[in-house]
Amino acid sequence: DPAANSNGPGFGLWFSTGEAGGLTPLPVFTSISEVSSFGSIDLYPNPTNDNATLRFDVVNEGRVSLDVIDVIGNSVLNMDLGSVGQGGRTVQLPTQNLTAGMYLVRLMTENGQSVQRLQVVK
Repeated sequence: DPAANSNGPGFGLWFSTGEAGGLTPLPVFTSISEVSSFGSIDLYPNPTNDNATLRFDVVNEGRVSLDVIDVIGNSVLNMDLGSVGQGGRTVQLPTQNLTAGMYLVRLMTENGQSVQRLQVVK
């Protein structure tokens, strides 16, 4: 019971571990620190009607994957780029089979992700 907390105020976030479990406090953060795995990211041409080019700089070596996601959340293209060292990398995104509309291009590593918007026109 957070109200019975004798170590200070009972304010905070808690979660229950189940019917028989007690309450477990969640950590309190006073600031947000963003950890980015990527330096600059360029997605062009945007809008596109054929292929798009994604150019990005990797800050820390690691596995990189890419998802293209439509407006209702479906992954329409997934690419495992494997282990990528520090430095620049260029990837061609085949968009000619996508319907016209807005998409999210999500670039991910173990340490973070970056999301860019891409518009496909026909």
